[in-house]
Order: sequence, then C-alpha cells, then structure tokens
Amino acid sequence: MKLFYAKLVFLCVLLTFSLHQNILAQTTNDSTSSKKSHFRASLGYLTNSVYNGRKDTVANPYLNAEIGYYHKSGFNISASASYQPNNKVFDVFSIDAGYNLEISDQLSATFLADKPFYNKSSTTVSSGIKGSIDAGLTYDPGFISIDASIGTVFSKKTDILISGSLSHLFLLDGFDDESFWGIAPSFSTNFGTQNFYQDYKTRSSKKKLLSASSSTVGGNSHIQLLDYEFSLPISYDTKRWGLTVLPIYAIPRNPVTTTTTTIITTINKTRTFVSTDTEKLQNVFYAQFTVDFKF
Repeated sequence: MKLFYAKLVFLCVLLTFSLHQNILAQTTNDSTSSKKSHFRASLGYLTNSVYNGRKDTVANPYLNAEIGYYHKSGFNISASASYQPNNKVFDVFSIDAGYNLEISDQLSATFLADKPFYNKSSTTVSSGIKGSIDAGLTYDPGFISIDASIGTVFSKKTDILISGSLSHLFLLDGFDDESFWGIAPSFSTNFGTQNFYQDYKTRSSKKKLLSASSSTVGGNSHIQLLDYEFSLPISYDTKRWGLTVLPIYAIPRNPVTTTTTTIITTINKTRTFVSTDTEKLQNVFYAQFTVDFKF
C-alpha cells in the first residue's frame, strides 16, 4: 500500500508539479504589483474553520493577520497568526514558503510548504496537522481556468490530498486606472485520505473520555472523495491595497467511523464497553473577509 501511494504521488507530481492556487490568491495576484518584489500585510476574518468540508461541532471563527514577502522571481515567504475570539486564544501560527512559476501566458505552476503550530487545546478539524507540501498546475486558455494539485499532509500518519477546480476570472474596471474588480466563480472537488481525523478526534474527545478509553478511526487510509465546493470570490484591488470577500459552500462526502473502547475496572470485575460513531457530515457555508496592503 505504501508503494502504491508513493507511485501515485510521483505520477501526480509529474502531471501537476505545482501548488493549486486557491481562488483568493488568483484574484489578488493579478495586481500591477505582482511583477515586482513587494511586501504584503493582511487582516482577515474567517466565519468558521472548515477543512475539506469538515468542521467541529461548534463554529470556530478566526481573526487572521499575515505578513509576507513576494519576490519578482516568484519566490514568496509569509507568516500568519490566527486568533480564536470564542476561546480568546491564538489558535494557530503558520509559516509558509512557496514558488510561483509562469511557464507561458496560459500555463503556471506553484509549490508551497506550510508549517502550522496549533494550540495544544485546539479542536479544529485540522489541528492535528504538523505540516504540508503541495504542488499544482494551472492552465488558463482564457475562457476557463483549470487547476490540479496534489499535497502531502503530515500528522501522526501521512495523508495524500488531490484537488481539482474549474473557474473563470472576470475583471472589471475600478474607480481609477490603477484599480479593478475581480469576480471568479469556481467549482472544486477534493480527494484524499483522512488520517488527520484520528488526531482531531483524539483532541476533541480527550476531555470527555475516561482515562482508560481509546478511539480508533476506521477506513481513513483510503483515497476517496472528501467534498465538493462552490465559491464566488469578489475582490477589489488597487496598487497599494485590496479587499476580498470569499464565500464558500462545501458539500462533504464519505464520513469516517470511530470505534471507542472504554475499560472500567472495579474491585470485583473489569468491564469493556465498545461504541461506534459515524461522523455526522453537514453541508456548510462559510466566508472569509480580507483586506491587504502592499508596500
């Protein structure tokens, strides 16, 4: 099975070999400053933390702050912090490094490495992730943009994520010659394994389980459909600053099953209780609001 995954990763990297550009980046990187080296700082609000259509039982909104350096060669590096107002804690810090390559007017590629640092008490679905490496390819002949990507996500066990999307970017004149509006309706789908869910389940239930309890997640090591996503990002970009609204509607698929074994020992006997729980999936709508400044 490991050999199969290794071959799959190698094949997909040959086909895509670059990070899948999310639509938020697509609408902002077309600014006039994208051809020059520059810094970018941004502030944002995320209504709920959702990962491949999965979310916690309660909403986890974030206040985000990020600063990054984008070199004209395509290299970029950034650092971000996310504050969770519900719990009044910084839930995650992250460091990213990437490279964007314009192969032609229609073809581009990107690479990205990400290292998050989650709060030990975090219960977001992605809180067990310790890092990721992604590669993807974008082909845009004009009428539609086609994206494909593959990623390796590291938790206690390694996950493979494969994504694809279709989108079209509409550009409209802004209020002056150095500004524009961008609207990019998009449809995307994600496939992959779900080993990350084991770490999430352990974190979210550790306060509820008895000390002699343990949980295992079954069927999470197979590559399968994770979710469909529809989004309609709207951005306004100028030479020095930009504003983006990114609404997303996610339809998750293929829930995982968790088996919990609880052992209770008394003076007279030992009892073992086994319960099975299937992940409850619900369609979810969430949005991110971002304002960024370039200098």
